[in-house]
Amino acid sequence: MKQALFSNKVYPQFDQNYNQESEDKILNFIDSLTFDNQRNHFNSFKKLIESKFLKLLNNKVIIIGGTNGKGEVSGLLSYLFSRNSKAVALWSSPHLMSIRERYCINGKYINYKSLENIIFNNSDISKELNYYEYLFYIFLLVIKDEDLDYLVLEVGVGGRLDVVNLFKPTLSIITNISRDHTKLLGNTYSKILNEKIKISRPDSPLVTCIESKYVNKLTKEYKPDSINLVTENYILLKDNYNIKNRILAQFVFNLLTNNKVKQSRKLLLSQISEYSDVRIWGRQIVLKYKNKNLYFIGAHNLDGIRNVSKYIYNNNLHFSKCYYAFSQKSEADLINLNYSLFILEDRISMFNYCNVKRFKSLSDNEINKLVKNYECNIIDENIKENIIESNGADEENILFTGSYYFIGYILSMLSSE
Repeated sequence: MKQALFSNKVYPQFDQNYNQESEDKILNFIDSLTFDNQRNHFNSFKKLIESKFLKLLNNKVIIIGGTNGKGEVSGLLSYLFSRNSKAVALWSSPHLMSIRERYCINGKYINYKSLENIIFNNSDISKELNYYEYLFYIFLLVIKDEDLDYLVLEVGVGGRLDVVNLFKPTLSIITNISRDHTKLLGNTYSKILNEKIKISRPDSPLVTCIESKYVNKLTKEYKPDSINLVTENYILLKDNYNIKNRILAQFVFNLLTNNKVKQSRKLLLSQISEYSDVRIWGRQIVLKYKNKNLYFIGAHNLDGIRNVSKYIYNNNLHFSKCYYAFSQKSEADLINLNYSLFILEDRISMFNYCNVKRFKSLSDNEINKLVKNYECNIIDENIKENIIESNGADEENILFTGSYYFIGYILSMLSSE
């Protein structure tokens, strides 16, 4: 499996130095720390930046928020900067297989020894931060002495009170707006937008791909000079999410590095065709294993599942099996997610819900209730043999989708093969 994992043209390049023992050593140490997870520490973190990381405030910063697509857009932007000899550091969240995925400089992940040293020697501050803030603090320590041209910072949840928003952006991006994390962000589009649009500033550009006319109207009221690539026809509604994300990243790259170029949909499509074979690690991965094509496409909310459907139909794909799992959500959201996935019954022969006991996973009762009216198998944690068993000589496609925590678990599990 390792050969398959690293044979694709993937960015950042997930190297063959992946080591489960080193991963466990770092993660077990982090798990042993005490965090203040009950509060947001936005203001106190600002003082940390001003006292320890002033140099980083001089970098050009791109902050990427939105409900879906921000991870791929962040990775694509980092790729474009690296490809054009610009020094760039990328912060992204969550990680899938390796915690090193959060710490990327010029397309390369930090090595285990360096990360161990930084984390093990900076543990006391964890008591003053929550888990996410602590990992971002480590990111700042990793990059603080680097000579960088750009910082690409992906928002975790929301934006207004995310610690990445302590940096003044040269440009901000909102990929799209839909309902997700409603307990934190609110249950209306206006409330969700209010949290996300605060990553923009009055004196710097905001670029969006917001499709909703209502949400775009609210965006224009808040920031009249924002650029919407959908309403300006750089992106068409029929485009799949992969094309949308690539056009968005390329448009922003052009804007930042060559603002004299006259941008058009034709130009952007031509530019993105030059790297159409590049895939951003963790966001859409296709691996070859024996006679199987393994498709890993994360989809943690309703729009994500719809994008998976569009991708499958646009590419005329059929799958012998689908393995999936969702993270904790409201009962109504889970029902809608499951219903939307099973619309693909004409393209997927067998559905398997994976009862993986990991962070934010569903309970046995929730899983049974979710799939009881569908032709769906429930597979426990001993799923490795089920996935990799040989089904004859014929080539087959297998889909893995749902929670990114689930995708990461499966990738880690298969990496030992």
